[in-house]
Amino acid sequence: DRHMPEFVYTANQIAHNVSAYRINPATGALQEVRGSPYPSGKFPISVTVDPAGHFAYVVNQGSGSLSVYQINPETGALKEIAGSPYQTDKHPLAVAVDPAGKFVYVTARESQRVTAFKMNPRTGELTMAGRPAATQGNPLSLAIDPKDRFAYVTNYDSNTVSAYNIDARSGALIAAGPAVATDVHPIFATVDVTGKFVYVANYGSTTVSAYQINPRTGALTAVAGSPFTVGPRPYSISIEPKDHYLYVANWNDNTVTTHAI
Repeated sequence: DRHMPEFVYTANQIAHNVSAYRINPATGALQEVRGSPYPSGKFPISVTVDPAGHFAYVVNQGSGSLSVYQINPETGALKEIAGSPYQTDKHPLAVAVDPAGKFVYVTARESQRVTAFKMNPRTGELTMAGRPAATQGNPLSLAIDPKDRFAYVTNYDSNTVSAYNIDARSGALIAAGPAVATDVHPIFATVDVTGKFVYVANYGSTTVSAYQINPRTGALTAVAGSPFTVGPRPYSISIEPKDHYLYVANWNDNTVTTHAI
């Protein structure tokens, strides 16, 4: 049962490696996995795990690559697969796997594009999936709706969020209309559990923007009252599984802001 995560992985940017931890199911405490940390490329900046919990994907910003590791289901240990790392555009920043576990997406700052890869669910190997999708300037974060239909990318420099349709067969991203305005310097996006709303942390304006998703097109419409005030320099957002509360990590004052949804 992979609904309850057993392991946590962190990308250690300065140390050029990835750490693995086992979660104590009773207390939530972390115990480092034997053999951790594991070597990666230069300046690993982001890590994610596929929905089945079989593979971990690590973006290496300094070497412009994506490392893929097989996860030992018993111990949580990582083993890099054959063919890894895979080349990406320069200065990749974020990685996301679609909920069906078929495609992997990587944002790249210098090229201002999102690259899609098709994933082999048995081996974790990647192949390019269509042409990279253009963004609107310095794409920092990418979020995918839980029904595997739409993807959303924050554009830090242009103060916008871009919406895309996901081609179910190829995994390619197709723009769903023009980018939508955010507050200053959108840095992180997430989609709620129901797939109805997108939330964006605006690093430069101490707010979170909220949008309703058009279930047919994926286009975004600002929620009444948006943007909402949070702590200084909001950096990351998480939503608890029952979709009742939203948590925002605030960079400047080392706090977490809690909002009811």
